[in-house]
Amino acid sequence: MAKLRGLAQIGFLSLAGVAHLLAAPSSFAAPGGLEWGRFQLGPEVSVAESYTDNLFLTEEDEEEEFINTISPKLALSFAITPADHLGLAYQADVDTYHKRDELNRIGHRAKLSYAGTRSSGSQYRLGAELQDRAIPPLAKTERDKNYRTERGFLDSEIRLGPVSALDLGYDYLRRRFENDLNEGDDFDRHSIRAGFVYDRFPLTSLLCQYSFLTQDNNDPGGTSTDMKTHTVFAGFRRKPAARLSGSLKGGYTKTDVEDFEGFSGLALEGDLVYDLSGLSHLTLTLFRNLVSSTAAERETNIYYISTGATIDLAYRRWPRVELGTSLSGRRNDFQGAEDLLGGERTDDYYSAALRAKYALTSWVSSAVEYRIRDNDSTVDGYGYRENIIELRLHFHMREI
Repeated sequence: MAKLRGLAQIGFLSLAGVAHLLAAPSSFAAPGGLEWGRFQLGPEVSVAESYTDNLFLTEEDEEEEFINTISPKLALSFAITPADHLGLAYQADVDTYHKRDELNRIGHRAKLSYAGTRSSGSQYRLGAELQDRAIPPLAKTERDKNYRTERGFLDSEIRLGPVSALDLGYDYLRRRFENDLNEGDDFDRHSIRAGFVYDRFPLTSLLCQYSFLTQDNNDPGGTSTDMKTHTVFAGFRRKPAARLSGSLKGGYTKTDVEDFEGFSGLALEGDLVYDLSGLSHLTLTLFRNLVSSTAAERETNIYYISTGATIDLAYRRWPRVELGTSLSGRRNDFQGAEDLLGGERTDDYYSAALRAKYALTSWVSSAVEYRIRDNDSTVDGYGYRENIIELRLHFHMREI
């Protein structure tokens, strides 16, 4: 009965939100957003109500909860020239818990970016991003683990001629937790990327790439978990005009950890979209990579090898309606310090989802989604199953 009352509350809040948005002034529905000369303003607001039957992701003694999330976003774009644009965006996420109000929180994200295109076809993108976020509690006695990330990035594709280009990039990421209990998860990460693109073919480009990543971890225990990773990729990418678009690349990666065992092996990245009929699209995502463990998220050892795939099907038979489903699975093989942590750990994670989206107007859309996810771990205390239902309203002038 409590679940039914909660679902009824979701429906009431959603209908109230629809009525309120439909009553807003119609002048806000301009398809291009607000424009003043070289300026373009794009405000958005998303309101969601979600239900979970396992708030703390535990194997037993699960706890239900309803969470309301309001996410306002404001994006500003300024055209320095027709080919050069400066962008500024801010987003807040306000989470309100119906029973556990001590978990209420506000997250922030701000981003400044520049994008430019030269007459030769070369493209550049650089920027900085700041986020204040929190990892939700994973036990009834825990509180949010608040942290801040600071990021700077540079991406460029420099044309060498009509059929070749250099792909160059740099990324810096800094993470700091608010509580000293989580200081072992603080790090500074630098990564560089250099690649060659050959696009003589009409719809397909061949590419090869080398990347180097160094991560300096905060190690209060004395031993060092700093790591360096070298990765070599080769693959292809397909232009959006093709029926099959996206990219797929595979290669070899090697990671050295200062005071612990490293890893070497296959690396894989793929993101492909196939147009089945003009009304439906199939998206396939593939990956195999090394991820640094975050203890605040119940990740053990020093790192884990994550191998998995996601299949997503979207169907658009009617102009205002989109139906979709997705299946995903991955295996996380935790490595680096098995002897210290009492043995090996492997997690098998699966999730499935059904969703429906409906465009109420050109600037208001609604969505409902059901999702189930399951984590099966070889170590007691890390497995869980969760069912999630979410209703969402999205008001937007434009996407920038």
